[in-house]
Amino acid sequence: MINVVAGVIYHGENILCFRKGPTKYSYTSFRYEFPGGKVEYGESSEAALKRELYEELNIDVCVDRKLTTIVFDYPDFSINMECFVCYLETGNIVLKDHISYVELAPSDLRSLNWIDADKQLVDLLTA
Repeated sequence: MINVVAGVIYHGENILCFRKGPTKYSYTSFRYEFPGGKVEYGESSEAALKRELYEELNIDVCVDRKLTTIVFDYPDFSINMECFVCYLETGNIVLKDHISYVELAPSDLRSLNWIDADKQLVDLLTA
């Protein structure tokens, strides 16, 4: 079980959605995700999210609140993903681990091809 965090990043009324490039696993390649990453030993979830978003995207966010926790089993690994609502504070987005991004209204999130674990979060955000 891998402990990870993910940020639903609001920019105004829209949510930032990031498309992954090629990955080790075909079932996560070229799909959209809410960005984040692994929580390091001794690190709080909120600190891990802020660090990961800065490292991956060159942005600073305000972590507002925890939205949910998703436990998901992929064929090759399992994740325990804490999901947070965030607001973009500063930074010009620099794509390091992603190939593109879009800003969408919450009602339009279902139009993208999401990685499987994040589909549960899309369902929650569009309910």
